[in-house]
Amino acid sequence: MLICSPSKLISTIMFKELWNCPNSSDFIALFAENFEDEESASSFKTMSQVAREQKITVVGGSVSERSGDRLYNTCCVFSSNGELLAKHRKIHLFDINIEGDITFRESDTFAAGSDPTIVDTDVGRIGIGICHDIRFPELAMLYRDRGAHLICYPGAFNISTGEALWELEQQARQVFPCSLLSCFIFLFPCTYQSILGTFRAVDNQVYLIS
Repeated sequence: MLICSPSKLISTIMFKELWNCPNSSDFIALFAENFEDEESASSFKTMSQVAREQKITVVGGSVSERSGDRLYNTCCVFSSNGELLAKHRKIHLFDINIEGDITFRESDTFAAGSDPTIVDTDVGRIGIGICHDIRFPELAMLYRDRGAHLICYPGAFNISTGEALWELEQQARQVFPCSLLSCFIFLFPCTYQSILGTFRAVDNQVYLIS
């Protein structure tokens, strides 16, 4: 469990993608939570509790959400009083097959979300994407046009795909469209399997936590 100082220097925290379970199809369904049943949704309750007790905005990375017979890769955003402000279901699912290296098909497990998510919080207007959502500039452009001050992309790239894609994509999003307005990008690119090693800020605008 993440414990933060109540100092006003900390106003927002963000979790990683699928922080509550191994990012494997064998575990995702097992750890899935129905957010409508808060008593059984332990990760959901934890994020709300952290937000309320520490009086901070929580961008909850993502957890596996069960809705009917479908699973979604979902990011919840909580206000400083623990209230659920919004949830974003990952729109762009990541399917890849690198012969001799890695095969991963997120679409075999999750259904895709359909709606962009922008939410007003104590720290400003935030647009939400999850990991592979960063590849698509149209989503960031929409958030920019709707007045986002911050775009959050909790992620979980592994070494193979991360080295090929992650840094390039973060630079691309910073240059366009976010450089056109005062719009900051916050990334959380770690993974439970192989944490991408060294990260750096891009043009002093992108903040990375590993």
